[in-house]
Amino acid sequence: EPGQVAGEYLRRREQGIPPKRVTDAPVKEVVHRDGVDLLATLPVPTYHEKDGGPYVTCGVVVARDPASGQRSMGLHRLQVKGKTRTGIHLTNPPIAAFFREAEARGQPLEIAVALGADPIVLLASIMRSAIGDKLEVAGALRGEPIELVPGETVSLEVPAGAEAILEGRILPHVREEEGPFGEVSQYYFSDVSHVVEITAITHRQQPVIQALHPTAREVSVLAGIPAEFEILRLLRAQGFAVEAVRISGGTSYPHAVFSIRQTKTGQARQALFVLLSSMGFIKHAVAVDEDVDLDDPRDVEWALATRVQADEDLVVLTGLVGSSVDPSAEARGVTAKVGVDATKPFRERERFERIGVPAEVRERARAVAARYLDRR
Repeated sequence: EPGQVAGEYLRRREQGIPPKRVTDAPVKEVVHRDGVDLLATLPVPTYHEKDGGPYVTCGVVVARDPASGQRSMGLHRLQVKGKTRTGIHLTNPPIAAFFREAEARGQPLEIAVALGADPIVLLASIMRSAIGDKLEVAGALRGEPIELVPGETVSLEVPAGAEAILEGRILPHVREEEGPFGEVSQYYFSDVSHVVEITAITHRQQPVIQALHPTAREVSVLAGIPAEFEILRLLRAQGFAVEAVRISGGTSYPHAVFSIRQTKTGQARQALFVLLSSMGFIKHAVAVDEDVDLDDPRDVEWALATRVQADEDLVVLTGLVGSSVDPSAEARGVTAKVGVDATKPFRERERFERIGVPAEVRERARAVAARYLDRR
């Protein structure tokens, strides 16, 4: 059941199972330390007709904070620019924060990029978590330690079960043009990004490299499921009786809808304020009552059509941090957001009773339909 999955996820994200160090691993079957040539070694696709070049889109970057020694990971795209040179788009914590600390010291930041990693490692890499080391979170989600093996040219341990590992360092005080790249927004995106120098590549004998197409449903599933659970956690922690959350997959996940059980006037509206101001990637959000099926877009649209008055039920917030790949946002990433309160007016709930048929009638109809289908 979705509710049980959400509950288990939220329980495990607060825990951690430390990784297990091993000395040998499938990802070490082939080691390239001299004459490294990324494109000659691994398949890296170009996704769109006007992309600036081949991109690694599903690379889990592992690094350590130079100040605290805290290890963590994140998902970052890399544009291949040469045999040993890539761009890297750093906008999200924790790796971006780690690099800022290293650059302030005038030092490069060592990284290891895991390709074809365990799906649990991939999932944990994009999560928000109370635990600093997301590899520990991955272990908690899996229920057993993630195996790590020492790097060849970096002082990092890398996922032993990956298909391939790129080792390298992000260079301090170096920026280069990156892109264009067709992003999840289905627009081309260019930036001035950081630069990585690749120092080694290791891989299995016949590596299978995952390519995450930006506009595929896979992206919505990967990013949407943990985002739904994180929004659920956020709103419940603020005292709102939120039943469920769904991210709209067709919009590259800036749209959210949640169902809420209100006990007083204004709770849905307040929850919309909290969500829109706390989650930068959510641009539009809808609140509905618990009688609306979030998995049925027609049901959500019915609530929008019959429970919303625009002059009373819209929440508009301006000047907030938004998605870095939203072309409609200002150059510095500032955006406006809209929330829609599509819940029944609290003091008039009885007037909004849905039509329906008795439960026993529905069950008899299902039984008749089942017998008919069996005969076919």
